[in-house]
Amino acid sequence: MSVESSAGKLKQVEKDLSRLWSETRLFWRDENSRRFEREVIEPLLVKLRATQTAMGRIAVVLRSVRRDCQ
Repeated sequence: MSVESSAGKLKQVEKDLSRLWSETRLFWRDENSRRFEREVIEPLLVKLRATQTAMGRIAVVLRSVRRDCQ
């Protein structure tokens, strides 16, 4: 599996998580849900985005290495 493919899957996970959390918030709207969003959902989304960024950088480096080795 390529880095680009894996990054694409992470992007889909991010979209799915955001969508499903939005749907959940329609029914779960108390202090516990706000705390869960603040302590779990938001940090997870930040980490997913940071990982996607890092994977993009890795993909650039790998392409350069492959070109240099040919």
